[in-house]
Amino acid sequence: MAKDVVLPQWGMNMQDGTLTKWLKREGDSVQQGEPLVEVETAKINSALEAPTAGIVAHILIPEGQTVAIGTVVAIIAAPGEQVARPASIEQLQKYFSVARRLIDYMEYHVIGNDSVLRRLKVA
Repeated sequence: MAKDVVLPQWGMNMQDGTLTKWLKREGDSVQQGEPLVEVETAKINSALEAPTAGIVAHILIPEGQTVAIGTVVAIIAAPGEQVARPASIEQLQKYFSVARRLIDYMEYHVIGNDSVLRRLKVA
């Protein structure tokens, strides 16, 4: 079963980290506890370790990017396991933009016109 590699919070004040160098590539095998990527934070430089043994299925965040704690930076899969690549941030932003426009439309044309939804106080 695939396992997300998540940027942990290494200190109380840590909010984000910059991925400075990937030590493994997609398709490489890793052992649990093996360093995957070097991470620079405001106070420390450290290596993020593999949470499980397997194959690096996807690297989601490129070198040089700063990400918030809790961000999934890679996916490790079992040997032979096929894992779909998650949507990129750009794709998600596009979907959220379309959803926001639909919500705006609905609020103006349905709820804003004293519709059944407004009378039921669903909005």
